[in-house]
Amino acid sequence: MDVPGLAMSRSLGDAVAHTAGVLSEPEFTTRWLDENDRCLIVATDGLWEFMSNEECMEMAMGQQDPKVAVDLLIMEANRRWMKEEQVIDDTTIIVAYVDTVGIKTTA
Repeated sequence: MDVPGLAMSRSLGDAVAHTAGVLSEPEFTTRWLDENDRCLIVATDGLWEFMSNEECMEMAMGQQDPKVAVDLLIMEANRRWMKEEQVIDDTTIIVAYVDTVGIKTTA
């Protein structure tokens, strides 16, 4: 049987992929913010494939405007995709700066 390859395990609204075992249930993790947290980056694998958490955070924290941070992250991710794979993956990124000063933590 000749079938195309598939590089994902989750898909919303794709009835054909669901028949091949692709799930529509998202995989997620809950993490509570504490007083040391300053920035949240949510992104697709287009960002994380060739960039570490630390690299992304350093780039984002060097900016004051989340849109500028997103633009810089996308440009760098695209550059690395071209270098490594000679293609650019579709990439979605959300950067949010959070003010956690005064958040009470439990020990």
